[in-house]
Formats: sequence, C-alpha cells, structure tokens
Amino acid sequence: MWDSGTKDEIAAAMSGTRAHEVHSEHVPRLGFTLRWSKVWGGIVVLCGLVAILGRTVYPLAANHFGYALPGDAFGDLPGHVTYAGLTYTNPSLCDGLCRGQSSPSCYSANDLRRAGQWPLAQVTGIPSLPGPIRQVYAIAYAGSLPGDLYVYAGTYHCYVAYNPAGTVLFGNSYTIRSAIVYMGPEKSVFHLGETVALVAYLSQSINGRSVTRIISGGKLHVKRVQVIHITGTPPFATIFSTFNSQQVQTLFPATGTYQWRYVHGRTVLTTGTVTILR
Repeated sequence: MWDSGTKDEIAAAMSGTRAHEVHSEHVPRLGFTLRWSKVWGGIVVLCGLVAILGRTVYPLAANHFGYALPGDAFGDLPGHVTYAGLTYTNPSLCDGLCRGQSSPSCYSANDLRRAGQWPLAQVTGIPSLPGPIRQVYAIAYAGSLPGDLYVYAGTYHCYVAYNPAGTVLFGNSYTIRSAIVYMGPEKSVFHLGETVALVAYLSQSINGRSVTRIISGGKLHVKRVQVIHITGTPPFATIFSTFNSQQVQTLFPATGTYQWRYVHGRTVLTTGTVTILR
C-alpha cells in the first residue's frame, strides 16, 4: 500500500523532477515579475516628476540665466538680456513665469521708424535650449551705449524692447514716441542755466509705488532726498523728468559732479552721474 506522499514522490521521480523542485521553479518567476513591476512603476513615477519639474524648474533656470524657451512668443523670452557689460530688462517677460500678467508692448517696424529707432542691426543673441539663437537688435546708427535692445517676436510680427536697467540717461530733452521714451542727444555735462532732462531705467517695476530720489555730491557735498510717487509711467519701470534752469540751481547749488539715484526701500533701482559747470 502506497501512501499519497510516496506516490507523489515516485511520480516526480519518474518525471525526473522532485516535488519540492516543481514549486521552486515557479516561485522565482513570480518574484521576477514583481521586481519588474516595481521597476516600471518607478520609471512611470520618475517620468511624472521630470514632467512636473520641467514645467517649473526649467523656466526658472532659463529666466535666471537669460535663456529663451523653445518657441517664438512673448512667454518664451527671458526677463533680461546681457550685452556689453550692461543688463537690459523687460519686467513683462519671464520665460512663461508671469502668468496672468499683461503682455509686453511690442512695436512694428513702422512704429520704430516713426520713433526714429530704425534701422536695426543685430548685436548679440539669446541662447534657446533647445532651439535656434534668438537675435537681439539695436539701432544701427547708435553711437554710444546704453540704448534700447529689441528682440523679434515672430508669432506677433513685432519687436519687444529691453531697457538698460539701473541706468540714468541725461540730456537737454527727451521724446515719447509710440509709447517709448528716448533721450537724445545724450550728455552728462551741463552748464548752470541749462535745462536738464533725464530718463531713468529702473531695475524693477515701480508703478503705483513711491521711490526716493537721492542727489549727492558737488563741491559743497550736498545731499538732497525727496520721496516721489510714481503712477502709470509708459514704459514699464521708467522715470522721465525735465528740470528748468531755476530748478537746476536748486538741485545743484554748486558746480561739481553729482550722483543721482532712485531707491525703493534698501534697493537701489538706478544710478547715474551728472556734472555741473559754470
């Protein structure tokens, strides 16, 4: 009389395989399947994280380093461009990070021609990762820096302007054409009795906020501080003013070189120098 266990062992022996070996053949396959399921699950999770980070971290890095995103629209341009040692900014641009903010001003070739800002010549480029370099233009006949830079937005067939952030330009008069403020001709040395005009390109937007104007220097080492409230300046983050001869004598009581600054809190928004002669 054979018991069932003995019969199983004999059957397994006749087939060339022991009973416990039959089970051990199938267990590794199940473990192998479970391990690969975990691997594929991890890959799916990793791809999801990469996609999420790509939509946030990549634009942040691109905007920080001044790269453009793939595309040819406003949202693909960074908020600043570096050229000839100066930083040019447009607060309305930020590589797609300015969600809900109004679109930047964009000027056609006719707009720039009417404003006396034509023709343009390529001066540098904005790297695009991935994609072609975005060409940056300046006025072809401009004899000195700083001045505005322009990037062509092909989707809208117009040019977006970047201003030299943190810079004050002085002259006898400025003009506003096609909502762009221009200083011309530019100069930094004046005689008492002359009209002094300025265009200040700030390092950040100040619409609807107060800034402090600080004028210091000269032979008497004066320091004049005045709080100014800014409302709706046409271009974004720009201050422009004109001072007649009487105001100039009040601001600059003696000859010499003066430093002109606009400050918000502890942040210096722009700085420049002007020299007053007799």
